[in-house]
Amino acid sequence: MIAQTPVRAKALCLDTPTELLEREPEPGEWPAAYGIGHLFDVDVVCGFRWRLVATEDDPVYPRR
Repeated sequence: MIAQTPVRAKALCLDTPTELLEREPEPGEWPAAYGIGHLFDVDVVCGFRWRLVATEDDPVYPRR
């Protein structure tokens, strides 16, 4: 499913005008493009966490 995220996002947005993707639905709300970008950011973060869990004997996620 994760590998399909970029493919599906592209398919969903292919025929959508850029102006529509970048427009705030309401003042202060995220445009669709921001939500889609967030999906990709989350994918990177989750990948890091999964690698950490898969490769460490006692995985500890770094705190701030």
